[in-house]
Amino acid sequence: MNFDDKVWENGIKKKLWAKNDLILVACSGGVDSMGLLEFFNLWQVRKRIKVMAVHCDHQIRGTESEKDAQNVKSYCEKNNIPIIIKNLGVLEYKANWGGNLEEIARNLRYKALKAVAHEHGAHRIALGHHLGDQAETVLLHLLRGSGGFRGMAEREGILIRPFLSVMKKEIIKFVEMNRVPYWEDSSNQNCDFKRNWIRNQLLPLIETIEPEAQKTVSRWADIQESEEQFWQIHISNWLDEHSLKTKDGISIPIKSFQLLTLAEKRRVIRVILSNIKNSLRGIELSHVESVIGIAEKNVGNSQICLPAAISAKVLKGRLYLLLNKKEEIEICGPRY
Repeated sequence: MNFDDKVWENGIKKKLWAKNDLILVACSGGVDSMGLLEFFNLWQVRKRIKVMAVHCDHQIRGTESEKDAQNVKSYCEKNNIPIIIKNLGVLEYKANWGGNLEEIARNLRYKALKAVAHEHGAHRIALGHHLGDQAETVLLHLLRGSGGFRGMAEREGILIRPFLSVMKKEIIKFVEMNRVPYWEDSSNQNCDFKRNWIRNQLLPLIETIEPEAQKTVSRWADIQESEEQFWQIHISNWLDEHSLKTKDGISIPIKSFQLLTLAEKRRVIRVILSNIKNSLRGIELSHVESVIGIAEKNVGNSQICLPAAISAKVLKGRLYLLLNKKEEIEICGPRY
């Protein structure tokens, strides 16, 4: 089976899309996203799908960024693919608000993609993440000590990742066979960024010992994802029975919480934090343990501050997890 048939059948099997869906392809101009755009364009030609491209210019790399945008636009015009270019102004945002450059770029990008999808009635937003990206994500979570080692999901709400089960070399072969142009971002070689360091240095080193490391790590992520489905149901049932929504967050009874196992406690806290902030970015295992700690001590009016404008406090036998909306940065993307 050839590459595009394999990816298409996997997408239909896992209900990543349906016939005649409008797919919004996030296209940076790199080999992965150009391969993804070419893949959906082939199926558009076969009248199975409708395609639109979005290129997000982060305006970080000056004329190089402008050239990427023009290259993607030229390809789309040549292939009769509607395209929208969004200028994000990442550096301006960082100057005004501060924060991590990578996360600002990611969050602004996802916000722009979802806005375009909503405006044009797109059924899905397709992202070009592949098997290697999955391995990088798992290793990044492990090194951060986040307490959650799941990778990316093939489908996450409106977001889909059709290439998540294929190797980058397969994408390159597909792109070259179809003579698709692509342009690599020079910043991908900058190992000051953790993900680039994992991609360019750590993974190649691991592969000298274990050549199938990417597949192994990704397979482990799949196992974690399936087990997570069990935990989601279990923890959701507990929260349905015990949690109360407040104006700024969620509270739970401390005595009932203390009866849980440590694994259950950690997951309860992570789910609550994810629910009130729509993300676990910036939340590490140490933060979760700190919340458990004040619940175990159960001292009235005790309080701790967490990253991302979140606080936890004990009041009248209940544990409150609250979001300080005055400090909150309102944009937030999925885990990745």
